Amino acid sequence: AILAVTGHYGLFEANDYRGRRILAYTLPVPDTSWGIVVKMDIEEAVTHSQGLLKTTVAVVAIFIAFVGAVVWQWWRRDKAERQANRQLQEAQFRLLQSEAVLNEAQQLVHLGSWELDLVADSLTWSNESFYIFEVDPDRRDISYQTFVSIVHPDDRDFVDRAYTTSVREKSTYDIEHRLLFADGRIKWVHERCVTFYDEDGKPLRSVGTTQDITERKRMEENLRGSEMKFRALYESSSDAIMLLDEKGFFDCNEAALRMFGCATHDDFINKHPSELSPPTQPGGQDSVSLADERIAEAFRNGSNRFEWVHCRLDGTEFFSEVSLSSMTLDGRRILQATVRDITGRKQAEEKLRKYNEELEAINHQLRDTKNLLLQSDKMASIGQLAAGVAHEINNPIGYVNSNLGTLDGYLKNLFEVIATYKEMEDTVADSAALARVKAVKDKVDLEFLKEDVLSLMDESREGITRVKKIVQDLKDFSRVDAGDEWHRANLHQGLDSTLNVARNEIKYKADVKKEYGGIPDVECLPSQLNQVFMNLLVNAAHAIEERGTITIRTGSQGDEVWVEVEDTGKGIAPEHIGKIFEPFFTTKPVGQGTGLGLSLSYGIIQKHHGRIEVKSEVGKGTSFKVWLPARQPQELPGRGEEKLT
Repeated sequence: AILAVTGHYGLFEANDYRGRRILAYTLPVPDTSWGIVVKMDIEEAVTHSQGLLKTTVAVVAIFIAFVGAVVWQWWRRDKAERQANRQLQEAQFRLLQSEAVLNEAQQLVHLGSWELDLVADSLTWSNESFYIFEVDPDRRDISYQTFVSIVHPDDRDFVDRAYTTSVREKSTYDIEHRLLFADGRIKWVHERCVTFYDEDGKPLRSVGTTQDITERKRMEENLRGSEMKFRALYESSSDAIMLLDEKGFFDCNEAALRMFGCATHDDFINKHPSELSPPTQPGGQDSVSLADERIAEAFRNGSNRFEWVHCRLDGTEFFSEVSLSSMTLDGRRILQATVRDITGRKQAEEKLRKYNEELEAINHQLRDTKNLLLQSDKMASIGQLAAGVAHEINNPIGYVNSNLGTLDGYLKNLFEVIATYKEMEDTVADSAALARVKAVKDKVDLEFLKEDVLSLMDESREGITRVKKIVQDLKDFSRVDAGDEWHRANLHQGLDSTLNVARNEIKYKADVKKEYGGIPDVECLPSQLNQVFMNLLVNAAHAIEERGTITIRTGSQGDEVWVEVEDTGKGIAPEHIGKIFEPFFTTKPVGQGTGLGLSLSYGIIQKHHGRIEVKSEVGKGTSFKVWLPARQPQELPGRGEEKLT
């Protein structure tokens, strides 16, 4: 009421005079200052509303629960559908992967899969099956007849009978057969399948595989061919071939039976190699232990080759060459032994050994003979030059002898003068004695005698010197004091001494030109090289029919020294060039040459590890060029201390 009086209108909640909670509604009375108040206890006012509210709340709750259930069911269904779709996609992806892997695997092993619907008479092939049968993958009208048409005509009945029998008897279809293509090519395939039936036993479909085994068949054919070839070689080999394991021999060919004198395989099988051997081998080792050692070595290294003494059943022994090779047979390691009878070879080796000994003795004799030939050729050269040397020596010896005769007369006169002077020692005063001395002095011409004696002595000394030089050159040429020792020698000195010895042989035919270069001393057998120079110089002189020129050149190149002898003679015919170093070949008249000079010279140069070159032109002359190493190899027989000759 207070609220109404104070102008507050509307619905209010407050306490009344009783102290109870009430709901009051106030509104003004129009055109008055009065207000109307309507009140009701809250408890009384809400009693109906609470029931209605409870009902409403219950209905709303039921509705919400229903809607929630519907929404929850929808959510579950949507979730299940999404999960199912995801699983389906994953399954499809895995299926695609599996198909890809399957196709790849089928390609790798050339294995195609197929399914034959016996109800619809339709055939389904995998990609590899299309490839194997060489049919277009886009083709869809594939049937059992399509398959049969590609089967080799000779195999069709066999294939059809095998398949129909497997369907009828509910057995596995597993066969190999051929395919024939239009171009004549043939493939081999291996097919397998199983057939599914309904409750009544009626066949519904066959599921199987087809594998291309052409390469395997080719390999099997090659293997069979190899086996046949091996067996043929095995049986026809002239060598004994045996197979053995740890226990002994378990197979052999006919050659082995013949080699060991066995009548049948039973005589040979299960024997240990030592049972077909003498108790000991040539080295003194026990055959049993040595055989085990050789076998173990072959197993360890894969092969072994050695010589062995075997024994036939009759006890005769023979030499053999054994070759062991390790291999695998039926999963176990074995050895193939190939045995060859080498008794004949051993006998031949023994003969060869004896022949070699004889040959060595002959070679020794040949070396002696060669040395004799060298000496003979040297003596022949010296003999050939003897007249010239004698002439060279006789000239100085002649006037030395003449001078000595004259000196003898001079000395007699001197002795007479001296005796006369001695007689007059006691009779100087005797005029007759003085007259006699003067007469003797006038007779012998003492002044002339004094001058002529000195001149004769000078001439004699010169003659003796020339003889000494000739003798020394002969000594240098022959090198009688050098033997077979190797020395470092001055080749220019050897050439000069040889020229001096051969001077009388050359001087009437040719002028000698020396074009010496700077060369080192050469390690050599000097006397033998002098023999080479002698042969070349004398041959050059003999090749000159009229007055000509012999040019001697020397030089070095790298580690080699060369000596060239060139003449202006008649030259050598082309057909003779290849023969000039052959023993006993000569173009000189009979009695004017042995044909050994150049042959021996060639051998001497080879002995010095050198070479000789020849150039010749008929009518213009010939050139021989000798190449020698300045230093010989370290190991040389008869090599002496290094000393300059």
